[in-house]
Amino acid sequence: RALTEMGTQEEDFVQLSERIGRKTGGISAYPFTTTSIAEDCVGGVKSFVMMRGKATTDKFGDFLDIVRDCMTSADLGNKERFRQMVLETKASQESSIVGRGHTFAASRLGAQRDVVGYLGETMSGLSNMTEMKALLARVDDDWESVQRDLETIRGLVLRSEGAIINVTADEKALHTIDNQLASFAAGLPRNKLTPQDWSVGKTSSLLLPRENELLVVPTQVNYVCQSTNLFTDAGYTLDGSSLVISKYLSSTWLWDRVRVSGGAYGGFCNFDIHTGMFQFMSYRDPNLMKTVECYEGSADFLRASDLGREELDKAIIAC
Repeated sequence: RALTEMGTQEEDFVQLSERIGRKTGGISAYPFTTTSIAEDCVGGVKSFVMMRGKATTDKFGDFLDIVRDCMTSADLGNKERFRQMVLETKASQESSIVGRGHTFAASRLGAQRDVVGYLGETMSGLSNMTEMKALLARVDDDWESVQRDLETIRGLVLRSEGAIINVTADEKALHTIDNQLASFAAGLPRNKLTPQDWSVGKTSSLLLPRENELLVVPTQVNYVCQSTNLFTDAGYTLDGSSLVISKYLSSTWLWDRVRVSGGAYGGFCNFDIHTGMFQFMSYRDPNLMKTVECYEGSADFLRASDLGREELDKAIIAC
């Protein structure tokens, strides 16, 4: 948010927001981390800061100008604006954990298993919510060090080396904007850095301890999550049927046992084809161990299932 909502060296955040509204269909910036099997990928992890937006062909030059300004000249010295964003983020997270507790629980389990899960939890989960409180105190007591950190991060991640530009447009538009893209890419900062190894493995200091957790939040219902990694724990080889299985399991067994019989607002499962994490989750659930028992009965349910062609087609279409 600091890249797109703090203003630039030439305009305050209101003027920047108005320019984005006039010239584009919106611009956003966010971190993106995923697993990768590429040979040049250090530790099997790829991390990017994504700048994403849309514009018409005739405004594409203006769009690139705004993206360049946000990347290279965002005003990271505006203490009051940054403090306001920290407060907004903190309030949003504290509200979300009550209404979306299953996502926080799932991210905690992911952070026990691999670096990608840990990074996701650190940047958007319970750990990040705790860090927001500490960051707010730093903004009030030691703003200079916060600003230095922001500028250091910008210098490390915003550079031409490793940058990837992806544009979706029709063939005529792609030819029209080709020179503009080349000029934009040539103008990116050129800071060559040495890739650093990620700390990986079961004993990695980055990962959360592999243990059961109970998070207490001010609500009268539960969010129950259980997970395993099918790649590392079960030796599973990825197949497209996994998507059908998880969808079928969510709409039959989990729906009937967790929602209809158990009284939860929702019960479902999810399989991440990149990391291998398979997670069961319930939403606004009056039960705890009864729901866990339903999760553990899923394998037996699947073994005993005798799917007809019509049911199988429905499960495939639902994906």
